Amino acid sequence: MVGEVVNYENIYNLCYIRGTEGLFVGLAEQLGIKKATDILDNNV
Repeated sequence: MVGEVVNYENIYNLCYIRGTEGLFVGLAEQLGIKKATDILDNNV
């Protein structure tokens, strides 16, 4: 794993891992039922 697991807006847990040949892969775990689009819709 590269860095640490971070929480984004209590919507996702995010982290990055280093794959084969130096590729970086981002992983996201959705938390609860709130979605990123819910946050974006409220900011308009």
